[in-house]
Amino acid sequence: MTLNVRKVFVLALCCVILVTLTVAPAAQTRSRSQSRSRSRSNSGSARRRASSVAQTTFTCKDRTTFKVTSDNLQRQPFATQCPREPVVDLEARAVRGNCSGSTASLRSSARRCEWNKTCSLPYNTQDRKMRTTEDGDYYLCTEQPPAYYEIKYNCLKRNADVKHVLGTVQSTRKAYGIIKSHTMYPWSYRNGDALGNLTFNKPRRPAGLSTLWITVRSLAIKDTDVAFLTWRNNSHRNVNVDAVTVITPAQTTYSAPNVDRVTLTFFADYTLHHSEINGPDNGFVFCYQWLSATARLRKGSACTRILQPGRCRAPRGSRGGGRRRGGRRQTNRNRRQ
Repeated sequence: MTLNVRKVFVLALCCVILVTLTVAPAAQTRSRSQSRSRSRSNSGSARRRASSVAQTTFTCKDRTTFKVTSDNLQRQPFATQCPREPVVDLEARAVRGNCSGSTASLRSSARRCEWNKTCSLPYNTQDRKMRTTEDGDYYLCTEQPPAYYEIKYNCLKRNADVKHVLGTVQSTRKAYGIIKSHTMYPWSYRNGDALGNLTFNKPRRPAGLSTLWITVRSLAIKDTDVAFLTWRNNSHRNVNVDAVTVITPAQTTYSAPNVDRVTLTFFADYTLHHSEINGPDNGFVFCYQWLSATARLRKGSACTRILQPGRCRAPRGSRGGGRRRGGRRQTNRNRRQ
């Protein structure tokens, strides 16, 4: 009897040891798994918080206008959001109440952004007061600290041709593209390069192209400088030059019908001092596009084919002028009711 009791006791002890050895590792595994899960959850929350902080630096005034407060710009520079191609036509202005204008460094920062695939607009300690005004009383506005900044820009579309004129003699056979007056645009062109020629040859494909359209995007040159187009109409083959057209701010779109070749010439005849590099006479930007004889430009501009406005998409939860899909759906539901 005593022997049987001892056997039962030993058997029970072995069972307890076996259960302990089996359950303990599983508990440890569960504990480690829960710890890793909590760690992942915490790191995910941290990433979401960081992402939220990075995305709340702007709101949307409208679909193409970004609105950045001075406080947010001091914490983090504003970054453009072009997919792959360079930034073009970046406009930034400082605003406070009824006052809007520019600051000491804002104009230069905006110019440095252009023609770069990646760009950020930083806050500068010199930006504490407005120095120029577009709207509002000059004497009241020029000493005001900006409350926020409004930023707009365009993105160059993929595969668009980019050429400059001054100081070169070159040609292109692309169907559409953008032309700069000189390599440093939008900085003013310097003394030295006085002449440039760019020839547009009719593309071989697609077939049927015969009219070159040119749209003036920006034109700011000295009165002593001139940009003009020359071409020969195919119906007048015995004439060397059929047309000479001077490009002026009074006209935004030019067409050369029934042609195989058009030449743009830019003549600059003045000496630029270093102090004028950031001046108003900074050159020009033209868009061009070849079309068939009966086709017309989309929205009346060759730039529509080449430039795409930067779209403002406000982060979730931010309050601004941007349109919200949820709000639109709610409005539609209310209308149905």
